[in-house]
Amino acid sequence: METVPVYRILVVDEEPEVLAVARLFLERDKEIVADTATSPACALAKMDVTPYDVVVSDYMMPDMDGIAFLREVRSRFGDIPFIIMTAYSREEVAIDALNSGADGYLQKGGDIKGTFVELIHLIKNVAGKRDAEQALAESEGRFNDIVENAHDLMYSVRTDGSFILVNRAWRETLGYSKQESASMTVFDVIAPDALDAYMKMFSDLLHGAGQDGFETVFLTKDGRRIPVRGNISCRMAGSIPVSGWGIFHALSGPVEIETDVHTMLAAIRNLPLPIMFTDRNGVITRTNYRAQELFHQACSSLSGVDVRLLFTDPASWDRIMSTLSGSGMWQGEALMQTANEDGGCVLSLCCAVACGSDGMPGVYSVVFPGYSPSAGPDCDFLE
Repeated sequence: METVPVYRILVVDEEPEVLAVARLFLERDKEIVADTATSPACALAKMDVTPYDVVVSDYMMPDMDGIAFLREVRSRFGDIPFIIMTAYSREEVAIDALNSGADGYLQKGGDIKGTFVELIHLIKNVAGKRDAEQALAESEGRFNDIVENAHDLMYSVRTDGSFILVNRAWRETLGYSKQESASMTVFDVIAPDALDAYMKMFSDLLHGAGQDGFETVFLTKDGRRIPVRGNISCRMAGSIPVSGWGIFHALSGPVEIETDVHTMLAAIRNLPLPIMFTDRNGVITRTNYRAQELFHQACSSLSGVDVRLLFTDPASWDRIMSTLSGSGMWQGEALMQTANEDGGCVLSLCCAVACGSDGMPGVYSVVFPGYSPSAGPDCDFLE
């Protein structure tokens, strides 16, 4: 069965006779198909329409020598492998070629067959190296895609703790952008009371001791605590630590309930406890019957109302939200506007927060445990 050529080569030389011989010798290797050009200008025109795996160019040519041609190829076509051949034995030519970005340098000799055997070896070497680099880049791209879209919180750090990369789950959970994390270290996101243990683990890590099931506490940008458990490993070059990897998942934390509001309300709508939900801005989105009764409002008119308007002091809700951002729960009393003719009253409240899919506070729930529908609000009325 005929072997399909795998390397397309462009040979550039001002002498047609040299090109004919080059093509003859190169295509004896069934893995090579050779094209030719008698000048750099002709070669560049061909490269505009045909992708080549390797360019082989003579050094001494009129109008544009091999080094100038190489630089033009680099500026227009990137890192395509480039080999320079010359009959000159001057060392400075080889140095100039390699310093200009040539992938190989070959001196023409009297042994034509030997020269082309060496050229074929060099062609396969530089083309194979480029193939390997492209395969590695593609593999790294696929790996980075997997990391970026993983549900676990993943990061890679240098030996000083500065971030090399953080994935989307890490950024969305902790609230930092790629740009922000680039100027941070992993120690910046560890809770103060967990930092000593993390530093001890990190020191052990740099000595090659990985950690499975390690527990710590991350701090979000807005100060919330996220307890996590995960695995830590260190990539070593011999005995030298190079980088660390962390893969964590949250042990506990705000539960996403935005999609379950209807289900929850169906279960609690007949309970004798007033319950309402607000969005992250404090706008009431859902209420049960008892909440409507407590505030003497119909469902259609209470929904869409800023919950702050139910407080005698609207800033009370902002203070409650501030506490919720740190602990997730708040319980206490507040002076509320119940539309009672006797004025506002002090009501007991129990509040909680749940996060949305972006890791930020998304739904607030408010329960009034002291309310009795038969006796009215269990509170002290104020003059």
